[in-house]
Amino acid sequence: MSIQSGENYILLHPDTGTVLFDSNDVLNGDHMIEAHPHLGEQRNFFLLEKDAHGHFTLKNTATNRYVFVSNDKKAGDNVVESHNGIESRNGFVFEPVGPEQFKIFHPQTGLYLFVSNDIEKGDRVVEAHSAAGESRNIFKLLQAVK
Repeated sequence: MSIQSGENYILLHPDTGTVLFDSNDVLNGDHMIEAHPHLGEQRNFFLLEKDAHGHFTLKNTATNRYVFVSNDKKAGDNVVESHNGIESRNGFVFEPVGPEQFKIFHPQTGLYLFVSNDIEKGDRVVEAHSAAGESRNIFKLLQAVK
């Protein structure tokens, strides 16, 4: 599957059966990206667009905020968050690992996104770490139909 710039996607995490969403939970002024099992919510949709470096930005279409890897930590890993501005730390590389399956790499930090076991108000916190080979780094992209 080829990722189409300018299209909306849902990011499914096969290991947990959850999807990423832009939560209302705030950490140091930015919103946390979390995962839950509720497929039908508008805040699950992310617009993927290529930036000037050929990386993809993930813009939540419900909140108009961009995903980035923060310096905030939970259990030693970087928390993935969203904010209103677009900057270099919003770029991600989708590394194919199977049909419609990708690892999401953040080139600025050298970290991979994963759905953690850390819970915030009933939802799983999305974090980033350097362990490239873990199955919990794998996401499936589903083209969103609005």
